[in-house]
Amino acid sequence: MGADGFIETQVPDWQVPHELSFDLILSTASSDEGFDIALYLSMLNVHGKFVSVGLPEGKGWQLRPQSLLSNGCLIGSSHLGSRRETVEMLKLAEEKGIKSWVETLPVGEDGCGQARELIMAQTQRPEGANFLKVERVHKNDIRYRFTLVDYEKQFS
Repeated sequence: MGADGFIETQVPDWQVPHELSFDLILSTASSDEGFDIALYLSMLNVHGKFVSVGLPEGKGWQLRPQSLLSNGCLIGSSHLGSRRETVEMLKLAEEKGIKSWVETLPVGEDGCGQARELIMAQTQRPEGANFLKVERVHKNDIRYRFTLVDYEKQFS
């Protein structure tokens, strides 16, 4: 989709070469596990903006006010939009010929079974509690949108 580069956030001191270098960070994080927002904020330029468009699972980010002092950064989020705004956006997409990128599986025993295998897996948290994890999301293996199709073939 046109990215010029990426930052590997699993290596030690990953943020150091990028401190005070971004005007905007757009976060699509779907989990707060291992997400240290202070490290991301440190990469923002003076009055840079951190905008979250994701809804992370878990307790949420832990943020100390001191993390905002070095650059006076700003934190915000996306607006989900009203019904009117949604209709306007859909009309714009239609006018401009914008189409979604979708990965599909046929609904039915095979398709639903495959979708279940691809999406959900029983796993253990470190403290021992069972939970369902969106496995392909955590592996970064889902491209764009994932949906089941061919309902009319299965249910007619």
